Amino acid sequence: MAQEEEEELEAPSAPFWLVTYGDMVTLLLTFFVMIVAMSEIKQDHFMEAMSYFSGRTSVFEHAQPVPIIPIQSQESMEAREQAERVEALLEYIQEEGIEDKVQINFEEESMHVVITDAVMFNSGSSIIQETAREILSLVSSVSPDMTESITVIGHTDNQPISTSQYPSNWELSAARASSVVRFLLSQENSLSPDRYQAIGQGEHDPVDNNDTTEGRARNRRIELLINWKQWQNKTPSSQQNKLLPTP
Repeated sequence: MAQEEEEELEAPSAPFWLVTYGDMVTLLLTFFVMIVAMSEIKQDHFMEAMSYFSGRTSVFEHAQPVPIIPIQSQESMEAREQAERVEALLEYIQEEGIEDKVQINFEEESMHVVITDAVMFNSGSSIIQETAREILSLVSSVSPDMTESITVIGHTDNQPISTSQYPSNWELSAARASSVVRFLLSQENSLSPDRYQAIGQGEHDPVDNNDTTEGRARNRRIELLINWKQWQNKTPSSQQNKLLPTP
């Protein structure tokens, strides 16, 4: 009798194949949960934070604090820190009183920064001014671990220039773009040199009428396209009217 009871207790409650199948399903579920958890969390959280700043160039009196991102991982904490760096950049722009001379816009794949040459350079020069150096330093710190490449584009108005150093506006705009790239390369968090582009457009891509002083001031500018994906095969020219502030 005792032997029969022992045999009943030892009898399997389910077919052996079902146990193996259950183990396999559990392992697959664990695997896919891990994959989802690791996929693009950093960029998703970063873009969530950056959406707060979209289309803004400064911190106004009615601005709300950077929204709190649920801290679920190290990546979300880093995204929060990056959002705070953006806020520091905007606060610096406001403190310097240059909100109308610097424009920042966030897109899905890039950050687009436009700075007028009044902030960047003295007339006819490619030497970066101190205020612009601080702006560029803050810009480069926003998301260094996400940045894939940086394109810098120099623009001028149509007023002719002919010096021994810069025979035309094209050379001047190219030299200014190169100066910005050299400065970015000197930063602690710089990318490798092959991930930068310096482009000189001269007066050939205006965003305003060169017949007025205000229009020429808007046309003289430096643009930075900080890409969060591989090299972009387009320049941000199509977005300039939308992004540049009205004087």
